[in-house]
Amino acid sequence: MNVKYLLIIFFFLLPFSFQAQQTLLDPERLWTMVETHCQPQGNVYSSHYLKVAGADTTIEGNVYKKLDYSADEAQTLWYEYGGFIRETPEGKVYYRRSGLDEGLIYDFSAQLGDTVVVLNQELISESLNMVVILEDSMLLEDGWHRIMILEDDNFPGEETWIEGIGSVSGLVRSCQNAFGSSCGDYNLLCTSDGDISVYINPNFPSCWYVTTRIGDGVEINTLKLYPNPVRDVLTIEGEFLKTGQNYRIQLIDFTGRTVIDRETSSSQLDMSKQVSGMYFLHLQTSSANYSGKILKY
Repeated sequence: MNVKYLLIIFFFLLPFSFQAQQTLLDPERLWTMVETHCQPQGNVYSSHYLKVAGADTTIEGNVYKKLDYSADEAQTLWYEYGGFIRETPEGKVYYRRSGLDEGLIYDFSAQLGDTVVVLNQELISESLNMVVILEDSMLLEDGWHRIMILEDDNFPGEETWIEGIGSVSGLVRSCQNAFGSSCGDYNLLCTSDGDISVYINPNFPSCWYVTTRIGDGVEINTLKLYPNPVRDVLTIEGEFLKTGQNYRIQLIDFTGRTVIDRETSSSQLDMSKQVSGMYFLHLQTSSANYSGKILKY
């Protein structure tokens, strides 16, 4: 996806200046994401909400906010996301998964030409050297927002940050677009403050997608995968495993490369030989398909 087509150019309407820096971790803000699950019979789309929890958590002397998520459109059920996030007064945002070190995922103090060293362990265990190659502005419901386009010469894609909103891939998916197109994608659908809609992704007609297969309407069942993040052995739980039937398992890395593709009846998957990063797991039985994502460290 070329994110430049998402931008509305306002240089002829407004001098190149921005309002005061906008806080990203607004406690009233709600982010809605859509995940694309690649399947042989057609892509599957599912949504979840993400919000900043109210209580503070101190880790190694730094004060973080917890993140909560909900896969319930009515938002009646919320769960801990397993991530912690903090924002500094100068506009730097740090994120850490449970059990991992923190990494810088945004720096809204960066200027045109600056290099931002991003470490987002939601995606990859190594740093990216993201250079700010373009600055612009976008008028949203709550005012003007600064836009930053960044790239790392070692990766094929461009990343877009919107101040006060985050990445166009979602709050904690910063720099996902640097990797270019891949199987298993995330996009930010909408952000809102209470009943006020702030941002709507123009590439999607809805702010919510029920988990479904595009084309034939077959429901995709969820998996329980643990521990996640995983270091060595991943345990898989699903109703089909109780029958002992064989199933096809595919493990796809973040670049879209299939690293495991075989038939098995086991409920465990050895991840010890895989490099650190995000993976997408697809399981296929004679009657259903299952999908999930894994963070390997």
